[in-house]
Order: sequence, then C-alpha cells, then structure tokens
Amino acid sequence: MREKLELQLSDYPNARAEYSQMHQVQFGPGQQSRVAMQDLGWQGLTFTSPDRKQIVKFQKQLFSFSRLAPYPDWKTFKNEALRLWSLHRTLTSPLDVQRLGVRFINRIPLPNDFTKKKHVRINNYFRRFSIGVEGFNMNPEGFLHHEILAVPGNKYAMNIIKTIQPAGTQGTNEAALILDIDVYAVAPFAPKDEEINSRLQEMDWLKNKVFFGTITKQLQEQLR
Repeated sequence: MREKLELQLSDYPNARAEYSQMHQVQFGPGQQSRVAMQDLGWQGLTFTSPDRKQIVKFQKQLFSFSRLAPYPDWKTFKNEALRLWSLHRTLTSPLDVQRLGVRFINRIPLPNDFTKKKHVRINNYFRRFSIGVEGFNMNPEGFLHHEILAVPGNKYAMNIIKTIQPAGTQGTNEAALILDIDVYAVAPFAPKDEEINSRLQEMDWLKNKVFFGTITKQLQEQLR
C-alpha cells in the first residue's frame, strides 16, 4: 500500500505509519484491579506536504484530508480532497460511507485588552451570546459552548463549538476566540463520486450559513 501511494503522492513526501493500541482497566468489589493492553497493529499511513500544511490519512476504516492555515479557497480544498479520496477508494474498495464531514476551525484573535484583563464584550463577536453573571463587570477567562443541531427534513447535522484559546497556547501571544463548525451526514450512503461531490457542496453551504449567522456584522467587517 505504501509503495502504491508514494508513487502517486510525490507532492506529499513525508510519510508516517500509524499504529494503534487499546488499553483496558478492570476492577470490581473484592477484586484486584487489572490493566490490559492489546496491540491493534498497523492502521494506515499519514502523508504531509513539504510545508506540512496539508495532511492526508489513509487508514483501514478512515480517510481524512486537512489543511492548516492559511486556507486557500473551498474549490481548491474540495478538489484536492476528492483526488486523494479517489486513491483511497481504489485501494480499499469501501461498500459505503459511514460518515462524511466538513469541519472548519476558525481562530479569531482578541485585542490586547483581553489579555490585560480589561473588559471585552464577547457579543461584539458572536451574535446572541451571553456569558457571565448579570451585575458583575467581569472578563471571561474561559468558556465552552457546544450545540448539536439537526437540519429539519435534511440528511445533515452540525456540531458548533465556541470557546476561548488562552494567550500562550501553541506559541501565540494573543488570546483568540474559536468557532468550530462540523457539518456531517447522519446516515451511511453509497460511495459514488457524484453523490459525494453534491453532499460536499451542500455541507459547505451549511457551514457558511452557520459561520455568517454566528458572527456579528462588526466582526464580518473586521475580517474583510
């Protein structure tokens, strides 16, 4: 498998084998606890581009393609994902797609006032967002807001996560808001090219709808 992929992935020269283990802990009344480890062996391969911005995983039960910042555009991203998926499908011959997802993690830097513990209104960034206690003028040091939404009469659902990334995380000097949008198909379907392409387009539309429906007009102007 590795040799076949390397021949067709000259633009992804960095390859790494993936292995997996399963750990179990057993305990109960009157019994001594026991820890067991099972080696699940080789699971697949991960390839990365020379700048390590693009990452593709080929595994027995999974295919994924990721792009780190800066993000070029949806068409370029989607076409590359479909090209790589075609290689995976040829090698593994899947009978169906159990889960198809489009996930975008947006990082929105906060002003220095936040890092200096001055008051910053989160609802200047997110619409209809409330945090804190009424009557107290306190700056939030952290929060985690998670919603799971089903699209009425449709074949998709969404995970939407809003949180704060503290300053100093991953070598950054500034705090940031995180808006994590994961749109996914709720039922398996046949792995046909036309169907996958159509669903990706629909999920991208939903992702954009969530993004622009979540952030304020003020933030939209800042991001232009």
